[in-house]
Amino acid sequence: MILCTVGTHQQPFDRLVIAMDQYAAGISERVIIQRGTTTYVPVYASHFKFTSYENLMSLYNQSRIIVSHAAAGAIIIAINFKKPLIVVPRSTKYEEVIDDHQYQLAEALHRSGKAVAVYCLDQKELNKALLAVSRIVLQSNKSDQLVQSLGQVFSKSARSR
Repeated sequence: MILCTVGTHQQPFDRLVIAMDQYAAGISERVIIQRGTTTYVPVYASHFKFTSYENLMSLYNQSRIIVSHAAAGAIIIAINFKKPLIVVPRSTKYEEVIDDHQYQLAEALHRSGKAVAVYCLDQKELNKALLAVSRIVLQSNKSDQLVQSLGQVFSKSARSR
C-alpha cells in the first residue's frame, strides 16, 4: 500500500492529490490519500480528509511507501517507521504554503539519500520517484541522526526569518 499525506495545512495541495490519484488509476497496488483541505476528491485512490492520530500511525505502519508534502512532522513519522519516503514540497507559486521552506528540507533529504524529492508533479517524474524510493532503506542509527539534523535545519531556518 502507498500512503500519501498532505497534512493539516489550511492551504489545499491539489497538485499532489491529483497526481497520486492519477498514479493510482494505473496500478493494482492500493493507494490511500489523506487529502486534508484539498478540494479535489480522488476517483481511483481511497481517501479521507483527516483521521485520528492512531489511525494515521496504523496507516504509516502498514504502508510500503510514503508520499508526503515536505513537512517536518510527516517526514519524522516516516523515518521513525523506516518507510521509503517521497517528499513533494508545497509551493508559494500555487498558493499551497506561505513560504518555500519545504524546498530546502526536500533538497536536504534528497541529497542525503534519505528521501526522493519530486519538484515537478507529472506522471513521468512521479513514476521515476516511486521506482527509485524502493531502494531507500532507513537504518535506525541513521534515522536518529537525521531527526537530529532536521532539528538543526529548523533552528537555522527560524533564525534566518
